[in-house]
Amino acid sequence: YRIEAAPGGSIVIQVRSEADRADGYLLRTRLIAPGDSVSTRQDFVLPRGVLVKGRVTDADTGRPVAGAVVWHQAHSRNNAYFIKDATARMSGEEQQGFTAADGSFQLAVIPGPGYLLVRGPTADYLHEEISNVDLHGQLIWPNARNYPDALKKIAPKPGEGPLEVQFSLRRGATVTGRLVGSDGQSVPEAVLFSRWYLGKRGITVNHTQALLPLREGRFEMRGCDPTASAPVFFLDAKSQRGAMVEISGN
Repeated sequence: YRIEAAPGGSIVIQVRSEADRADGYLLRTRLIAPGDSVSTRQDFVLPRGVLVKGRVTDADTGRPVAGAVVWHQAHSRNNAYFIKDATARMSGEEQQGFTAADGSFQLAVIPGPGYLLVRGPTADYLHEEISNVDLHGQLIWPNARNYPDALKKIAPKPGEGPLEVQFSLRRGATVTGRLVGSDGQSVPEAVLFSRWYLGKRGITVNHTQALLPLREGRFEMRGCDPTASAPVFFLDAKSQRGAMVEISGN
């Protein structure tokens, strides 16, 4: 490979194998600062992890769930097998896998304790809950709550595998409603946010809070728990008005 960088600057290079390979290679990240050098050579050796294979299905129908995202969060502390620089430099994320048409997936993970997490392809699925402290295996602040659609703790050792893991995603209910002002009229423009609505990428309401836009006061939230309730916040920024209501998925 050959990369051109600005003189005197630095560059982060991330190398990974193809996602569907079965050889268990992890990614490798390195910060390179060539300084005043005209050129520099950087060779990479990809570390081997533990191959995890499995299937994601719908808990109600048993049918495969295609397009779900599966990823791993390794514990870096109290983990003798943790591999430094085998995660993305800024986010700390490992490689991700995506389920195929038959719901199957495979990805390489860092050995030792950690969690496999799943996010469904749509917002229709119920969430599970885990704190930052439990997810990362260490004291971390803020101790925010995370809401993946499924999770499982694993602790593979180097050389083990492939590890077989199965996940079942549970579908939630859809709640619809209308937001009105003090005059009883529909609010023209507003947004809502709730731990039941996490958008397409996030699994927490901290830092990556997703906002669901309302049009003419109408809203629809999918993936609501029919056996529980959750606070839902509404904000009309134009009129500087807000409201909170506890909504049940039943």
